[in-house]
Amino acid sequence: TFLDSPAWGIHPVYCSSNVTIRNVTIETGLDAPLTNGIVPDSCSNMCIEDSRISVGHDAISLKSGWDNYGITFGRPTSDIHISRVDLQASLGAALAFGSEMSGGISDVHVDHLHIHGSSKGISFRTAPGRGG
Repeated sequence: TFLDSPAWGIHPVYCSSNVTIRNVTIETGLDAPLTNGIVPDSCSNMCIEDSRISVGHDAISLKSGWDNYGITFGRPTSDIHISRVDLQASLGAALAFGSEMSGGISDVHVDHLHIHGSSKGISFRTAPGRGG
């Protein structure tokens, strides 16, 4: 259990493969800005399952590099499986793609999400130079 993180709860970066996040609870104040739950960045073959996330901003936010750094490194976020998670994101999205995704995002499989009390269900964010 992660309680009241001041920013992002779990932020795996450049994970090569076979990472599983299971049976995790992440809770922050629902009025706390920029408190994301799980933020995989440039990871592959990752599984997020059987967890509960209740945060002020994005519950799960998939990213893949920031602007030119993401383009230069060129490591996508891919083969992500999200299953049986309970998501609440009062000021953001339950599941967000981007905005930092210069390395690309592909092959995301999602099933059995319970989304409630969220500003947005699923959000796709991008900007010039950030991929998408």
